[in-house]
Amino acid sequence: MCFVTTYFTDSYFERAEEVFLDEDAKFIDAAYDLRDGSVQETSGSEPSAQGHSSSRKLPAIQLPTFSGRYADWKSYKDMFQAMLTDNNGLTDVKRLYYLKSSLTDEAAKTIKNIPVTEDNFKRAWDRLVDHYDNKRALVYSALQALFQIPSVSKETSAGLRQLRDATNEAVETLDALERPVEHWDDVLVYWTLKRVDPRTGRDWQTSREDTKEPATYAQLDAFLKRRIEALEFVESPHQREDQQSNKKTINSVSTSRPSSSRISAHNASTQGRNPQISCTFCQESHYMSACDGFRLLDLNKRKSFVSENKLCYNCLGRHFLRDCRSSKSCRRCRGRHHTLLHADEPSVDGPLAAQDESGVSAHTANASAQRARVLLATARVHILSGVRRGSEVRALIDPCSEATFVSEALAQRLRLPRDPVFVPVSGIGGARCQTSRHQTTITIQPRFDASRRWEINALILSHLSDYAPPRCALAHLDFASDLQLADDQLDSMDNVEIIIGADLYPSLIEPGVRKCEEF
Repeated sequence: MCFVTTYFTDSYFERAEEVFLDEDAKFIDAAYDLRDGSVQETSGSEPSAQGHSSSRKLPAIQLPTFSGRYADWKSYKDMFQAMLTDNNGLTDVKRLYYLKSSLTDEAAKTIKNIPVTEDNFKRAWDRLVDHYDNKRALVYSALQALFQIPSVSKETSAGLRQLRDATNEAVETLDALERPVEHWDDVLVYWTLKRVDPRTGRDWQTSREDTKEPATYAQLDAFLKRRIEALEFVESPHQREDQQSNKKTINSVSTSRPSSSRISAHNASTQGRNPQISCTFCQESHYMSACDGFRLLDLNKRKSFVSENKLCYNCLGRHFLRDCRSSKSCRRCRGRHHTLLHADEPSVDGPLAAQDESGVSAHTANASAQRARVLLATARVHILSGVRRGSEVRALIDPCSEATFVSEALAQRLRLPRDPVFVPVSGIGGARCQTSRHQTTITIQPRFDASRRWEINALILSHLSDYAPPRCALAHLDFASDLQLADDQLDSMDNVEIIIGADLYPSLIEPGVRKCEEF
């Protein structure tokens, strides 16, 4: 049996639904009024030909946001004042509500504890202005942004555009802060050119070859604009999409990675552990061996940079060669140095460096063929290294040798500490004799004068010399009978275990040298 009730006959459900929809529409309108009050008040004050009911709403203007970044403060302040502070149709409680809604991160913390009341808007706004309207901090922030712009290592339109836009943004910010940027052309040109890729820098210099006058920043900016447009024209759409996907950084690791035809980098163990790769030369996110700027340097400048920055000669990592754990070596000669530091011909100029691969000349003659009639300068010396004192050994004094050498046998016998090096040793005519792969530090002391000693770096070689004094030498030394001989055992067949070179020779030889007529 079915009962008919007033719920159905009086349409309670339909009437309740109509009331709900009407009230819901009022809430929606109220919400739009709160969000877009400034726009509606501004548009409502203007005369309307068709009245309010037929007027077309403008798109909603989003509130500006501010996170506490000084570079964004001025634009945020101007927009907030135009939209809210100067809007007479808003109450202070609404202004404070909008103010808190527009702040994030550090800026939000500045007024976090101020309650949303009618009297607190001015207090909150004044606190923000007092904290962020700091011209000195704003100038510092703009300069920091300018001098932290990353370099462009590869010529792309996206990379150059980001460099140009970031530089111009910083300059315009400083100009708005009334800094004399119109007089900074030299600095801006210099700093921008240090950030561009090598090819762009070269073409810029070529474009200025007809004048000797310093360029203005406006001229450089116009050059970069034309170059960006030209690159965009010749780049394929696929290339531009790849560049845009990496626009957060000018140079990604993938774009700066060398091609397979290039020499691979020797990754240091310390670099391998660090996921944030940073090139020591240009501070970009790639290994230094893949850096175009470093590769463009000549060999001597590459060596100087590695030496001055105390980098590893084998893998170019941020550690000393003796600490390198890389199993890689030079691909040309298999020596313990990076391929980018390989010299096709060993150099014989300049002093010996601890990690230098330049050749060292050793002019000591192998006098076995003339042993009966050749008397070379030899001495008996003591070797000190750390707390160990070696036995007395024979040293050959050679003023034509650029370095001091010790024999492998002596180094092992005294357990001398070693540092890895790669130094080709050349003889007469520049012919390569041996290659020293280790270096040690020793102290040389005369056998008859314990008060004198010389500390020196010495290269370790497997074999030094076959020289031995002629057996008849003692019979012809009457002219030096009143002297204490540095080597008083000329009849001994002891091997030469040290060659003292020109680096120590001036300190050893004293005035009054006597000559033997027989030799």
